[in-house]
Amino acid sequence: MRIVSLVNNSLARDGRVQRQVHALAAAGYDVHVVGVLSDRDDDVRGLKRANGVTYHWVDRRRRGNLRARCGWVVSVADRAAARTLYSLGIRPFSVAARLVGPTYRLLARAAGRLGGDLYIANDLNTLPSAWIAAGKRGAMVGYDIHELYREEDPRIDNTLRAAIVQIERELLPKVAFATTVSPLIGCILQLDCQPRHPIQLVRNVPQLTTSAPVMRRSGPLKFLIHSANLSAKAQGIPELIRVLGRHEQTRSCEIHLRGRLTRATEEQAIQSLAVEASFPLQNLFIHPPATADDLVSLASACDVGVVAYAPDSISKLLTIPNRVFEYMMAGLAIVTLPYPGVRAIVEEERCGVVASDFDDTALESAIGKLLVGEHELINLRERARCAAVMKYNWGCEQQHLLRVVAALGDGS
Repeated sequence: MRIVSLVNNSLARDGRVQRQVHALAAAGYDVHVVGVLSDRDDDVRGLKRANGVTYHWVDRRRRGNLRARCGWVVSVADRAAARTLYSLGIRPFSVAARLVGPTYRLLARAAGRLGGDLYIANDLNTLPSAWIAAGKRGAMVGYDIHELYREEDPRIDNTLRAAIVQIERELLPKVAFATTVSPLIGCILQLDCQPRHPIQLVRNVPQLTTSAPVMRRSGPLKFLIHSANLSAKAQGIPELIRVLGRHEQTRSCEIHLRGRLTRATEEQAIQSLAVEASFPLQNLFIHPPATADDLVSLASACDVGVVAYAPDSISKLLTIPNRVFEYMMAGLAIVTLPYPGVRAIVEEERCGVVASDFDDTALESAIGKLLVGEHELINLRERARCAAVMKYNWGCEQQHLLRVVAALGDGS
């Protein structure tokens, strides 16, 4: 079976899709990825084949394409046309080719030329492209659901969001299979869209590391926030700094931030937050991003992984970020705000503390429970690592994906 996976990035920062396509290739499938390159992706521009996967790139900077050269003008025109057709009551999918914009039409065209038997759309923004490509040869479509587009989103205007939701409602019942990273998002879409087959859970979890982290600790308590992007206004950074800066006991703790700073001025902004909160700058550390292979070993030098981003959308509230599983793999105790999916895992595995609410006072109370004794902290860390080894690792999760794809070949 030839499988074509569509993704709106270069995979350089998309560990989930990388793990999926590598697992499918290792299982003997002919796997192709169609991705999108941007100005930051010169390091992968020449990549054609690796780990049994063949790569094909759509270049946003493609000079020979009129739509790419005049991208923003065409994009505005496309969206205006989509709004007009949608407001007139035209069936949503009939305007999908207009809605997805020039990059996604190039994506659909490149994928369609590969003659796949199965096209996998990674997130809703590639679902119309996958459907258009598959329709050229009557191929199957799989849909990997990352987010829930059911509310206002600053990234999408309301008219387009409504059209996108209608496209999902029209296409999800027709796909050969659907998977999701979040059981709660899966339940909502199962009820809302009523797909032919139950939406399957395939968590976004890291590869199992062979070396167990050292649980013995000495010195100050070390808190870690890991994120692809670090900002002085996001990912729980201001909340953690404020909480730890309130008391003499917690000011001796260390805060470790690992990820890419969103702007050159972010480091100074984060340091300013620490000064305002009376948190010592010598206990604040900002580290560069780490590869997926190195992250777990680097994270294991800390004691507590913090999950405290603002729940400013339904998706953020219901999803389970992969940093939760990275923390568990590294053997960190977890302190988290009460996101339902994260709460369920932390409470079931007894590997951390869940704050009672989404405010500083609740976070401070949760952190205080970690300061009562080193022995209990070590127990939390050991249970986190054990759960990652036994359950929350890609070796286990990939079996769910492989069973779903294998069932397509069996006609079930």
